[in-house]
Amino acid sequence: MESVSISRKGGRSENEDAVWSGGNETRSCFLAADGLGGHGGGRAAALLAVKAAEDIVDSEETGEALIRNFFARTQKYIHRAQEENCSPMKMRTTAVFLVVEAERMQWGHAGDSRLYLFYHNRIRERTYDHSVPQALCQAHQIKEKEIRKHPDRNKLTAVLGGKEQIPYYVLSEAYPVKKAQAVLLCTDGFWEYVEEREMCGTLRKSRSPREWVEAMEKLVLERGGEAEMDNYSAIAVWL
Repeated sequence: MESVSISRKGGRSENEDAVWSGGNETRSCFLAADGLGGHGGGRAAALLAVKAAEDIVDSEETGEALIRNFFARTQKYIHRAQEENCSPMKMRTTAVFLVVEAERMQWGHAGDSRLYLFYHNRIRERTYDHSVPQALCQAHQIKEKEIRKHPDRNKLTAVLGGKEQIPYYVLSEAYPVKKAQAVLLCTDGFWEYVEEREMCGTLRKSRSPREWVEAMEKLVLERGGEAEMDNYSAIAVWL
């Protein structure tokens, strides 16, 4: 297994994204989070997701149980920080969390940070955003390609740090680990500027995860416009 990650502040004064990877002899885990709230609150929430991942990576739990623990723990950590800082609306984060074990992989997500699973350079699965444009797309009111530029693309319907004690997130089914698989975890500041066909095309031409991410980042920088760019982050994993 090979992996590489990037996290940049883009045109913003602060990077409220966070990426993390860790593991042991039985598993590898990966996290991409996009903090929301500004004034440091979003960054703090994303880093609390990282802390939750670090705290459970060596747990005896596996697969689904480990992922559920991650989301519950992140929600608990953020709620505690909100109470201590009296800022319930300014500490929230998206999260996509992947667990790869010997023979299978599984993930969970909340918000609009995405995971794409590729097999032989083609997309086999991807997460669906918890956002207003994604809901409109699923209701057949807009097309998939319109999500990226929709005026309500930043309106999310689920994040970590909401008032619920049990956070809302979507858990994937378990997938067998195979050769010729690749996984991309990324925040919206990244996938907004890289279309799916380009993810596949750059993957096909790349000789390493780093080369793949660098090719996609080039597209982000060409299209983002430095002054207005959001933070952007990505993790590429080759199995």
